[in-house]
Amino acid sequence: MFKEREIIFTTNRVYVKPYTQKIKSIIWNKFESTCEVEDRSFDSDETPTIALYFVVSDDQFQKLQMAIPKLLPDLVSKGGIQYE
Repeated sequence: MFKEREIIFTTNRVYVKPYTQKIKSIIWNKFESTCEVEDRSFDSDETPTIALYFVVSDDQFQKLQMAIPKLLPDLVSKGGIQYE
């Protein structure tokens, strides 16, 4: 069964686009799912909050949670990512 999921992350403004593209690429390449992106911050925020919305199965979501720390360790080590 597929469920609505989201990943929320914060990072320095200059890295928002690269991290967003990498996560979208991981979701597409590994799970053939697309995602929507929402910027939850203000233009003046130095560390914006970004949300990505997508639909995957529980198994796929679990695999994604294991893959992201391996593929994007800098983002994860800063404590800037949440899974919902």
